[in-house]
Amino acid sequence: MERFFWICLAGAAGSGARYLMALWSAQRLGSAFPHGTLIVNLGGCFIIAASMHTALTLGGSPHNARGCDDWFHRRAYYLFEFQLRDDAAL
Repeated sequence: MERFFWICLAGAAGSGARYLMALWSAQRLGSAFPHGTLIVNLGGCFIIAASMHTALTLGGSPHNARGCDDWFHRRAYYLFEFQLRDDAAL
């Protein structure tokens, strides 16, 4: 149950950060294009690439990296699904 709590807490922090980035980018760059989504998604891509690089260079086997890759793909799908709901609400 403690693990569930920490996951929920991290998810809430991530949601808040995404929302604040969307507000900041809309104020600074305009709202005609969803710059906040682009910034967050590019940042996520960088984190995924850095994690995969680290997993492969620190002696991890390709099989472990594939498992890690699958985990990231599932998380990216859920994030994309929630982002579509947020964009539809705007």
